[in-house]
Amino acid sequence: MTRANIVFKSRSERERERENDLLKNYREIGIAAIAAAAHVSCRKDKGAEPKRKAANGSHTD
Repeated sequence: MTRANIVFKSRSERERERENDLLKNYREIGIAAIAAAAHVSCRKDKGAEPKRKAANGSHTD
């Protein structure tokens, strides 16, 4: 191996470590955000449908 290959390899390892850290952090944030969005979505799906009515009262379901 030449010196250039060694430098490139060590840089690549550092970059991979940074990427892995970012991915790990993103997963933690992403999972929490997805869970919160799903929770809100489920609440809206269960409660919103029966309450929908036209503002002027002329629409019937």
